[in-house]
Amino acid sequence: MKFLKIFGLTILIIVVLFVVVSLFLPSKVIVERNIVINSTAPVIFNQINTLKNWEKWSPWHQIDSNMKLTYEGPPGGKEAVYKWESTHPKVGNGILKITESIPFEFVVTSMDFIESGVATGSYKLEKVVDGIKVTWSMETELGMNPFAKYFGLMMDAMLCPDFEKGLNNMKILCESLPPIIIDTETIPPQTIISIRETCKPAEISQKLGAIYRELMAFIQANGLKQAGPVLAIYHSYSPDKVSSSTSVPCA
Repeated sequence: MKFLKIFGLTILIIVVLFVVVSLFLPSKVIVERNIVINSTAPVIFNQINTLKNWEKWSPWHQIDSNMKLTYEGPPGGKEAVYKWESTHPKVGNGILKITESIPFEFVVTSMDFIESGVATGSYKLEKVVDGIKVTWSMETELGMNPFAKYFGLMMDAMLCPDFEKGLNNMKILCESLPPIIIDTETIPPQTIISIRETCKPAEISQKLGAIYRELMAFIQANGLKQAGPVLAIYHSYSPDKVSSSTSVPCA
C-alpha cells in the first residue's frame, strides 16, 4: 500500500511539473531556412507564386507520387488554392491558399492541415551579391495545450530537412531556367473608350468579345478610328467574380 502511495505521488508530481514547465514554453513556433539562388527575382517568384510549379520543387509533392492535387481559383497570386489528398503519413490531407502576393518580393500562404491545425507560410525574396536570397518560413500557433507545446520543440528538427530539400530543389530548377527580363516602356497619352463589366471567370472570353463588338459599333457610328490594339484591364479577380474593362484606343 505504501508503495502505491509513493508511486501515485510520484506520478502526480511528474504531471504537475509537466504542466508547469509547459507554461513557460513558447505558444508560437517559427521554422525558417534560406538559400541564395543565382537567378532573377521574376524566375524565382514565378515558381512560388504559380501553384502548379510547386510540383517541380516542393519536397512534399515528391514524397507521394500518387498524391491527388486539385487546383481552384486563379493559377497564381492571391486567392490561388490547391488541395492535396494523400495516404502517406508524412503528407496527409490539406488545403493551401495564397493570401498575399507582392511581385518579386514575397508570397504568404495559409496552410490548413485538417487534422493537424493551421499554419502560415511565407517566402521572401531579397537581392544579394550572389543572386536572390529566398527565405522560407512557417509559423503556427500552438495555444496553451501542453502536449502541443512540447511537440513544438521538435518541429524545427522535423521540418528542417524538408525545407532544405525544397529550397535546394528550387535552386537547381531556377538556375537551369532562362532569365525573365521585365522591361517598361512609356508611351504617349492616348484616348480610349472603355466598358467595365463584372462576370464569372468562365464567362470572360464571351464578355470581352461582346463588349469589343459594342465598342467597334460605337467607333464606326461616331466617325472614329481604332488607333491601337484592344486593351483588357483587370481590376479584381476571385474564383467567383472578375471585374475588368475592355478598352479600345481611338482617334
